[in-house]
Amino acid sequence: NTDAVVPDVFENCAVADVILDENEIFGTCQDTFYKQIVRTWIVVDINGNSSESCTQVTTVLKDAFEDLVFPPNYDSLEGNEDALQCDKEGIDFALDANGLPSATQVGFIPGTGEPVLGNGCAELIIYYSDDVIETCGTTYKVLRHWSVVDWCSGMTAEQTQIIKVMDVEGPSFSVPENVVVPVNTNCEGEYGLPLIAALDNCNAASVTFESNQGEISGGVFYVQDPILGSPYTIDAVGTDDCGNKTIIPFAIVFADLTAPVINAETSLTVSLSADGTAKLFAESFDDGSYDACTDVGFDIIRMVNSCQSVDYLPPAGNDNYQFNDVVHFCCSDVGEPQMVQLR
Repeated sequence: NTDAVVPDVFENCAVADVILDENEIFGTCQDTFYKQIVRTWIVVDINGNSSESCTQVTTVLKDAFEDLVFPPNYDSLEGNEDALQCDKEGIDFALDANGLPSATQVGFIPGTGEPVLGNGCAELIIYYSDDVIETCGTTYKVLRHWSVVDWCSGMTAEQTQIIKVMDVEGPSFSVPENVVVPVNTNCEGEYGLPLIAALDNCNAASVTFESNQGEISGGVFYVQDPILGSPYTIDAVGTDDCGNKTIIPFAIVFADLTAPVINAETSLTVSLSADGTAKLFAESFDDGSYDACTDVGFDIIRMVNSCQSVDYLPPAGNDNYQFNDVVHFCCSDVGEPQMVQLR
């Protein structure tokens, strides 16, 4: 502690003032001390009488050159400082004129440190040189070779500081939502994968796709026999130049959005039974109708119904208000074309 110690004062009357004069004397190479603080005290009483001066000398000894402390490594290894992050340049650490991490503070932005000898020789010379090793993308390592010379003793010291500037964050991007994909004419699932732009904190990045629920080839996700309405998961994988990955899954649903192809007879002749009625099933009109994904079913309705009296005949049908799988005919229909609609 080099703080001033106020001397004890003995005065038969009151003390008016205590005057302090302080000087620092720095040692030379030949001296054993780093500096001396010389404080001279004079006390004046209320009658203007001054005391003799009292001199107090505080000596600060030199630290040994062996106590020199080199700056730490920034490589995230145990016992060392965390590696520097590539997107924190000029924020968490300062840059020097070469665009590398600065050893000294710049403004309010900290540096990576330099050798320190607390109370060392005034003739201490410190300098360094950098070797830069590019790693991935815009990241790199710096091997900072420090040299220290004590001109007083002729002692020297050297040490290499490791500084890593790393990218440890994966890219960011967004994926599609609520994707419904129509199956093709063979009822196969084919989804053209989107082009997704990814943003990274430091480096270039791209997005690829993976899935264990289908095949991916040529930018297309393919399922030969998809379960319609069931979600299929695709992983969008964003990767930057340093191999950092961000994986975001999204789901798509295959749907049959194409109506069946209908091929139908355009006319049929119906014979009435002995009770004067006849029934005609919708499937009687089918002439090779088909659908790529499911079996085809048929419904039929009469455009004009003149046989209300036979509505009770099984199976139900024969009214012109709803589709059914059968329609009925009666004597009132004989000799005239009767229009029906097939669905």
